[in-house]
Amino acid sequence: MERRLKIGLKDIAEQTGVSSAAVSLVLNNRPGVSSETRRKVHDVAKRLGYQSRQARRAGGGAGLANPLRSVGFYAFGVNAALGHSYYGDILSGASASARDLGARLSFEAFDSGGPNADELPIHAVDGLLLTGRPPRECVMRLQREDVPYVLVCCSLAHLPGDTIGPENVESSYRAISYLAGLGHKRIAYLGGEPVNIDARERYLGYRWAIEDLGLDTDPGLTLSSYFDVEHGECGLRQLLDQAVEFTAVYAASDYLAMGVYNSARDLAIKIPRDLSVCGFDNNSLSETLHPALTTMSLDRDRVGRLAIRRLAEVVADPSQQSIHTRLPAELVERQSCTRPD
Repeated sequence: MERRLKIGLKDIAEQTGVSSAAVSLVLNNRPGVSSETRRKVHDVAKRLGYQSRQARRAGGGAGLANPLRSVGFYAFGVNAALGHSYYGDILSGASASARDLGARLSFEAFDSGGPNADELPIHAVDGLLLTGRPPRECVMRLQREDVPYVLVCCSLAHLPGDTIGPENVESSYRAISYLAGLGHKRIAYLGGEPVNIDARERYLGYRWAIEDLGLDTDPGLTLSSYFDVEHGECGLRQLLDQAVEFTAVYAASDYLAMGVYNSARDLAIKIPRDLSVCGFDNNSLSETLHPALTTMSLDRDRVGRLAIRRLAEVVADPSQQSIHTRLPAELVERQSCTRPD
């Protein structure tokens, strides 16, 4: 049985001399392939002992009740030690949900370079959760080889498949509404790189709130860079160098907010007396800052649990349409924001 789990579409494609895409069409009984190719694929699949996920699920009562027995959780561009609590919390929720289903979860982190798409281990599990910045070619291989997967808080846009993550637009809108409710009219924005879907959506929420609430729309109030401490430090200094006036900063990640804190301390700017700061993510360090950071918090444990449940649904019925699940973040009010003088 273990050997069958490891036989994939690529193995059959190599034996038949046709593409993995053609093998997938044959094994899923779809049109577009000649009868001769169909015969070759079926013969090789039988000889190798290949068994589709649908067939494995139908093979026994226990499998039919719960088809998800093994899960791979792959993090791309994320520290292997998971010092970044954002992904650690997701993993914790996914692990708990997998245990509830009686499934085994294995975790692997890849550095920023990531594995070659052909080297990604995908056939020893029933389905995959992908987080971070998975290479597009890896995702496309999963599609070609009919491997169920769910994209969890992936920051890259235009990746196909089921997704689950934060509702960035609405959440950013709420952050700006909160600052406006305190009396701030000139709110600066520090965000991430435009290719990052979270950064794009959080900026959109900021812009909509600024316009809807009639706040100042000075283009000099917005900067986009990367979601890290260094760019938060540089960002605050650049805003000040541009001689724009602002009483609050919305940092679209807590790491940017930490950078703002560092530069504010060096420049003798008191938070929140001189400058209010609101972040996004509620990472493990935000509460330890002085003063503690007001931020938008996503229930990442719940994200992990919902991702496992959705993966189980995809494994049970691979033919269903993809679903995009977005969870709103909640404001965690601490001591970094106050009314402007």
